[in-house]
Amino acid sequence: ETVNEANMVRAAYGGLLLGFAILFLLGELRDQFAQVALIALFTFMMSFAVGRLLSILIDGLPSLLICGLILLEIGYSALAAYLLTVKNKNYKSA
Repeated sequence: ETVNEANMVRAAYGGLLLGFAILFLLGELRDQFAQVALIALFTFMMSFAVGRLLSILIDGLPSLLICGLILLEIGYSALAAYLLTVKNKNYKSA
């Protein structure tokens, strides 16, 4: 592992994930960030799930743990989509 490789991994898996975590926390704490945080959560989790599903098609079935992660990612995506729908209905009726 070179310094460049370590830097790329830390940026992608450390920095990017930390940035999303901050956005999700802002969405929880401040109502003006809620909608964008839910859209980001949906996109973030669904992207992982789609990538894993493509990997299953291309590479084969992974371990039970990874299959469980796919279900969690789809579940969080569905929850975010549901909350976005409820929020949009509340804004329209207000």
